[in-house]
Amino acid sequence: MSLTRLARTGIPLLLFVVTHAPAGAATIVSHPVPLQNSDCAVAPGTVTFTGHALFEYRIEPSGAVQGIKLLYADVQPPDRKPGFLSEVQGCLAKWKFRPATADGVPTATVMKVAFHRLPPAVNDGTQVMLPGGRVVPAALVKQVRTATLAFTETLLKGRGYTEARGNGWSLRTDLPKSSLDDIQKTLDFARSVFDEAFPGSAAPAGTPDVTMILFKDEEEYRQLSAFDNVIPERAPVAGQYDGEFRMIYSALGSDPMPIFARIMAHEATHHFTFMRLSTANGPVPRWLSEGIAQYVQCVKMAKPGKIRLEALDRGQVSQPSVFVTAGGAAHGAWIYPKRAEVAFSDLDQNLSDVDLAVLVDGRLDRHFFGEGAIGLYNVSWLLVQYLLNGDGGRHREAFRKWVLDPGAERTATTLSAAVGLSMTDLQQRLKAYLGQIK
Repeated sequence: MSLTRLARTGIPLLLFVVTHAPAGAATIVSHPVPLQNSDCAVAPGTVTFTGHALFEYRIEPSGAVQGIKLLYADVQPPDRKPGFLSEVQGCLAKWKFRPATADGVPTATVMKVAFHRLPPAVNDGTQVMLPGGRVVPAALVKQVRTATLAFTETLLKGRGYTEARGNGWSLRTDLPKSSLDDIQKTLDFARSVFDEAFPGSAAPAGTPDVTMILFKDEEEYRQLSAFDNVIPERAPVAGQYDGEFRMIYSALGSDPMPIFARIMAHEATHHFTFMRLSTANGPVPRWLSEGIAQYVQCVKMAKPGKIRLEALDRGQVSQPSVFVTAGGAAHGAWIYPKRAEVAFSDLDQNLSDVDLAVLVDGRLDRHFFGEGAIGLYNVSWLLVQYLLNGDGGRHREAFRKWVLDPGAERTATTLSAAVGLSMTDLQQRLKAYLGQIK
């Protein structure tokens, strides 16, 4: 039989194949929804100390908050710590939610949340637009990210801690050393694919390496994601790339190493894209950044010097496991579809629902952070895949020139002009191309 679950990697379907297990339907799950503005704000300009606190809490089936537990706190000066923790914990205890459900039945959910109190930062006028359209001073983002780095130091410790360095990257991890070779091999391959796809792109002189912080267990990654909450929503993927601090965060969790290594290739490609393709007009558009990252993730690995830009990494990865049933333990394996397989399944259903002109013009950017974002990732990937390889590679050079032009405005209009196809024609070509390669 097969059971479904929502994967943390954004892969919507995993199969667990067993020899002896009772038949049953997949569980339909909904997430908790806050019924209040989930902050514990103070009046602007009144903060005279620095405080950071990370809590775990449980949302009961009633929607009430219980089981509040402090996971981390850093308050300076220290004499402000008791008052700060008492205030934010009291606020958290009053929150109410529409609870999560499983097959329509309310169920308890364990969550994590961080609170930050910061004295006014020196504001140089630089603003950052967050998902959802909220604009905050860049100085605020820097303050929280600096605190996040300090928090990270408390998570990376112990006998299993390892550091490694490669071409353009450094790694800090508690993963076993046996995993590092797989990650390094995939990172080197990702760089080679990017170089082959966009020859002539180069990072500015003196560009710092990207630092990868990779955890063995998902718990540390969840804590880190909850702590760094200036960006209130996260895309449905297993890793995060922070361009300003040149950092990648992720965790292996239950993923097989071949799947996880490809996720790291995706995140590393965000770094290549950010450093090499950003222009005076701004960073790379979200659809293009995600499309290129997924494109590199989905290219079939080959020997050095043998990159084939059109070759897709197809199939699945099996990971043996034990499934506990009412009748006892059953041996089997989780079957993980590779990223291209997931994309094909989704695109069959959802390609026609995405307006390419709206996507390329950036008007869907905020939707990359919602539960339906997987379709936007996949359409972005298919568009990059087509422009590099479709119609016998006819559009490859024009697309490269459009991507690499430092003065180009990356809009639907300029892309159409560059490749000689209207967005309507391009949408039809994508449908035909999908049928050819899947």
